This record gives sequence, C-alpha cells and structure tokens, in this order.
Amino acid sequence: MKTALRDTICPNCKHKLEVSPVSFTCPGCQKTYNVVNGIPILLKDRHLAVQETDGLEAESGLRKWLRRLFEVRPDPHYSTATKTNVRYLITLLDPEARLLFVGGGISSHGKHMYELGETLLNNCINLEIAGGPIVDLVADGHDIPFPDNYFDGIICQAVLEHTRDSNRVVAELHRVLRPDGIIYAEIPFLYPVHMKSDFRRFTLMGVRELFGAFDTIRSGVNGGVASSFTVISVHFFAILFSFGYSPLYQTGRFVFGWLFAPIKYLDLIFCQFSTAPICTSATYFMGRKRAKA
Repeated sequence: MKTALRDTICPNCKHKLEVSPVSFTCPGCQKTYNVVNGIPILLKDRHLAVQETDGLEAESGLRKWLRRLFEVRPDPHYSTATKTNVRYLITLLDPEARLLFVGGGISSHGKHMYELGETLLNNCINLEIAGGPIVDLVADGHDIPFPDNYFDGIICQAVLEHTRDSNRVVAELHRVLRPDGIIYAEIPFLYPVHMKSDFRRFTLMGVRELFGAFDTIRSGVNGGVASSFTVISVHFFAILFSFGYSPLYQTGRFVFGWLFAPIKYLDLIFCQFSTAPICTSATYFMGRKRAKA
C-alpha cells in the first residue's frame, strides 16, 4: 500500500481515515470502506461517477476474439501536443513529487505518460472508478478523498468529458493541489461519443474558463482539423455502410480506420495555424495553483 493512501479522508464527512490492510474506517461517521484485491474503495454513499462495464464476462470466445481484432486499428486522433507537454511537465515537477492521476486508466496511465519516468509513475496515486492492475484507489473525482493542498501535481487526461459535474471536479482538483502545484488536463472537442458516461465537450475558450482559478502556464490544441476530419470520416462511412447493424459498424471502423489514418498527420502543419482552435479535435491546459497571499 502506498504511503499517501494512509492520509486519505472520508469522502462523506472528511475525517481522516483509520487504515488497516482490510478496511478504511472513519472515526467521524463510523463508515467502513472495504479493501478489494489490495485497492481501497473510497466512494461516497451517493457518488456521481458512472462505472463502466465492458460485459466481457458475457462474451463468447469468438466474439471476444473478434472484438480484440477490431481494436487493432490506428488511433484516428493525432495528439500533437501531449508528448511535448509531458516532457515540459517533468521540468516543473520535483523528481520526488507527490503526483495524482485522476482517471489514469486501469492498465495504462495514459498516452505518452511513460515519459514521466519510473520514479514519478511508481510514486503516483492513480485514482480510478474501477479496479485494475495499476489502480491505487477507487474513488470519485467529484469527491476526492485527500486533504486540502496535498499533491504537487495532478494529471487528468481525457476524463472531464465523462464527469457529471466538471466544474465540481475541477474545484476538487484545485482543493487537493498545493499552492504553486501543477495541473495538466486534456479534453476532447470534435470527437465522437465514447463510453456510456460521455456528457460534454469543451472549446479551447471553454477549457480556459473551466480552469480559470489556475494561472495558465500553457494551453492550446492537441490535434487539429485533420484529426477531426479523420475521426468523423471513419465514423461516417462505418455508419453509412453498416445499415444500423452493430457488427458491420465495428467492421467499418476497422477498415476505414486504417484507410483514413494517414490524413491525421497533416495536423503537424494545421496545428501551427492561428485558426487551429476552430475545428480542433482536442484541447489541453497546463496551469499552476495560485500561491496564497
């Protein structure tokens, strides 16, 4: 169990939790939170997060094999800024920084996050809404179970579109980040609905407004009109030739995904244009929590 988990607070009443290998107990409201497969489940009684289920248990062997085959296709979105931003983020963080991933993934911390290096990744807390191989804590981003001013850095990649109240989540990120701490977030704009819990999109202006409580270090587009065109084209033709039949639609995504994929690399040019935010496929924000007077 990572040391930071011993500093968790009750998501219901905010008291510091008493920790044991099998449970986390709140001395305030007397609620006990279970530890499942070594992962604490610190969810508020009425949490806002939506837990996704992939239905793998109900899949036949053939269907599972076909699904995995169709998943072997290029990503139609080209993240033009992620790798550069992560490398810059490293220069802003101490090597021993206390880092929080919100929605970091159940088996991978996210695109290009390996750039952070083993030390930061091994010491980070990966908060997710479901358990998995690299998950440290199951909790809800609307009620993060950590004290105020606790983390040196927070990463929230492609998560806020899946939250019921994105303003509340960002307020929680601000609360648990220490003064002068660094936040990095990525959010899609012109991108298809994905997962069951997909509630909203943000323009670049909207992202800057959402993170208005932070001082901006850098913000901009993360994939331009070429990625937007590629993504929409893949889905357009997959839907057109599937006639509403899901297996044909998935086959179409596989075929047209490979066919249109090279177009996205035009964003290496398009993202340099001042007009890039108009039809960007995704945006990013890197900021710093203002130090208290």
